[in-house]
Amino acid sequence: FGSRYFMRWLVTWRRAPVGWNSRTAGLFKLSHHPKAGVTTYRVPMEEPGKKKEKKVAPPPPASISTAALLIRAAASKVLGLRPGRCGGDLQPTWTADPGTGKITLSLEGCARDPFPKESAHLALLKAIETSTNDAVQADVALSLVELPRSEVEQRYGDALFHGKMQNRENVILVYVPGMALIEVPEGWSVLPSSGACGAISFVYVEDGAKKEKVESVIAVKKKQLTIKFRVVNVDASGSTSASDLPSAEQVREFDSGTALVSVAGVDHGVVEQVKPSTTLTPEQAAADAFGRNIVDFKALAVDTGADLISDELLARFERLVIGRGGGERCHRLFRRGFVFAHRDFDKILTLMEQRKPVYLLHSCRGYPTVDKNGSQAMHLGNFVPLQITKWMQDALGLPVVIQLHDDENYLKEGQWDDDSKSDNMELLKSVITEQVRHIAACGFDKAKTFIFSNLEYTGHMYPNVVRLWKSITYETAAPIFGFKGDTNVGLCGFPAVQAAATFASSFPVPLAGHDNVSCLVTCTTDHDVYFRIARAVAPRLVSCGHPLEGKPAMLISKFTPGLQGVSSGMSASEVNSAINLTDTAAEIETKLSKYAFSGGQVLSVDQRKFGGNLSIDLAFQFLTIFLDDDVELENVAREYGTGQGDSFWSSGQVKKKAVSVLQKIISEHQDNLTRVTKEETREWMAVRPLQF
Repeated sequence: FGSRYFMRWLVTWRRAPVGWNSRTAGLFKLSHHPKAGVTTYRVPMEEPGKKKEKKVAPPPPASISTAALLIRAAASKVLGLRPGRCGGDLQPTWTADPGTGKITLSLEGCARDPFPKESAHLALLKAIETSTNDAVQADVALSLVELPRSEVEQRYGDALFHGKMQNRENVILVYVPGMALIEVPEGWSVLPSSGACGAISFVYVEDGAKKEKVESVIAVKKKQLTIKFRVVNVDASGSTSASDLPSAEQVREFDSGTALVSVAGVDHGVVEQVKPSTTLTPEQAAADAFGRNIVDFKALAVDTGADLISDELLARFERLVIGRGGGERCHRLFRRGFVFAHRDFDKILTLMEQRKPVYLLHSCRGYPTVDKNGSQAMHLGNFVPLQITKWMQDALGLPVVIQLHDDENYLKEGQWDDDSKSDNMELLKSVITEQVRHIAACGFDKAKTFIFSNLEYTGHMYPNVVRLWKSITYETAAPIFGFKGDTNVGLCGFPAVQAAATFASSFPVPLAGHDNVSCLVTCTTDHDVYFRIARAVAPRLVSCGHPLEGKPAMLISKFTPGLQGVSSGMSASEVNSAINLTDTAAEIETKLSKYAFSGGQVLSVDQRKFGGNLSIDLAFQFLTIFLDDDVELENVAREYGTGQGDSFWSSGQVKKKAVSVLQKIISEHQDNLTRVTKEETREWMAVRPLQF
């Protein structure tokens, strides 16, 4: 054992008894002192002449090895690595966690030198994940070829070889067209095409771990990139076909060590673009024509500095709700994790526990849908955040300010008509009346609610808007909001108009006498960025006595998915993606039955055997959002998800259940809407003191 203290303890052992064999006991006699009656022994680390057996990991499944090669090629494009030289050590996580692998690449010789700071690492990892799934969607044929090493060296030089790879006489190469030619270990198999393994998702933080464990990380000091990943088609198989290998010139392009992918927020002048999802299986991708990238909400919260809503915080909130007489428990969307993250909500709870004033702010962005009658209607994606805000008002008795962005609508959608010699601002302003009617129909307390349009009210906020303009540079805002050279100056200045509503001093009449009241914003993930800017500059714009230094607190919710897939938010611009608040019962049934993506099995026998995939089933997701009965939802989840239980749930039956739930909710809303006249909307928008 090499420890002098351990050897000193061994020396105190007495003479071994007669018949005792020190060798068979695993100890070897070093010396014996008869007078002292002490015998000294040593402990062998291994039997003489026997070498310790080295455990050899089993070769990866073909789906895992294929995914690892695609990640290696994608990382080379994003980071500027040489695909052959960067290696690709693969940890056998698939043995304990089927469908996963963990690859480590060397960053030696990386073209991104100096390497971007840690704040940019997540963006780089996401870019690699996107590039990997671009290769999956391309579904190009892969080829595996074994050639003499001498022939490979003669044709390509040493570009393909990594120092850790065994110097074999024959070399096994995998060709990923357009991306890389890579040497792989003996015994590896790959799938016939890059799309056969299905979508490849990176594991950033291990779910369910007692302590947060980061699985995918860039270690700059060690010059290593480690990525844990998961494939969809775990058991995919098939044989590769022989094909022509790339020319030496093509390989030199792969091996150039040049970063070929620009990353938003990392590379100067590059901003994030909304693009179709690349992290779906081909079947899902076909149903996601209008979607955004699949969102890992937990990773998003960590990336943006928000805090996840813990069980302890939720329990504290529930105690406050009960204490205020607002009900016996939290709203279902809090209980089910739809409202999943926050900023300083714990501090807001402290203020409310101390009976100090707080006001709620909700911003209605986006464009209402034009329904079959040619009028403007909101859809469920607009409705859900309003329901959360309305429940907060009821449960806690808080005043609410609701901001409508008719100015942004015009800046994005404004058009000039040569015939009438005018623009369409008045038409866009008319949308606001319908929005106010729908908001009022949600059941807000008029005495505690102020609804305003930016075009009408911004004059009251203008001093704060100017302060925000002064505090935010174009260099800061451009990469965040995607401003380009052809962006009009109005849109460049708009974020300050939205952020100004988070300051109580913007409402000298509605919040009269409460200049230092704290603001709690309810918003979805895509609106979060506007209020993060407000939080960044707030301490410079308010008095030193403000409880939160002027920063708005935030409750952040997920977006309501559109019918085409869970990765897409419901969109007003796509008729078949949205369920509108003006849809008839028949239209709701048709849209859900015809367009809602299903996670159930096609055949009932398969449904009973395998169950449904709840995470991608749109009808079940709508039940999660709109069905209030927890017990009923749990029964559907268990029996539909497993295919077992007292009741058999097919995808069609789940859709019928979702249809009935949505028909009831929308019917009630339409009844409320008939009681809100256009004349009454002016009462909701009147500048007046609110009740606290």
